[in-house]
Amino acid sequence: MESKTNWVVVTGGPCSGKTAVIDLISRLVRDRLDCQVIPEAADILIKLGKLQGKTIEEIRVDEIEFQRQILTKKVEIEQRLSREKIIFLDTAIPDSIAYFQVRGLDPKEVLQFCQKDWYWKVFCMESLPFFEQDGRRTETPEEAAVLNRLLKKAYQDLGYEVISVPLFSSVREISIAKRFLFIVKQVFKGGE
Repeated sequence: MESKTNWVVVTGGPCSGKTAVIDLISRLVRDRLDCQVIPEAADILIKLGKLQGKTIEEIRVDEIEFQRQILTKKVEIEQRLSREKIIFLDTAIPDSIAYFQVRGLDPKEVLQFCQKDWYWKVFCMESLPFFEQDGRRTETPEEAAVLNRLLKKAYQDLGYEVISVPLFSSVREISIAKRFLFIVKQVFKGGE
């Protein structure tokens, strides 16, 4: 299966460690191997809201509208990206399928923006054994587990091979480092 982009999706439920791994890729790989890293759309919207003086509660007061704003932001971001460059995405458009399902929205709103064979690789982070509320998330550990399952299914239903990224260690720092290496080696075929 030939992909239409060189984009690598890192997905997983809330607090699964995906952003920590993406941050490592941004700091250690991006410049050395000429790739790009795109932060999570929800994080972008939350940061913009906080710059406007809003609290997380004010930003997420209407969760359904917030999920639609996230989808819109993902579509805007992905429309601007180079298809040829290796780009790591901290979640992508199909992630919204799972979030729409959990919030009781029709995933068809998302499916109109999804394409098969679009992303080069899709990595799904297995859930961490501990759940940290980081001030941005509103999901419970139970919702995070459901989301993790639905995220994987959303990509598989679109025809993507989803590469599961195991925990590797119960020590957070070791797990992040090993997950980082696991992804980078698969993307760069034994890369550093």
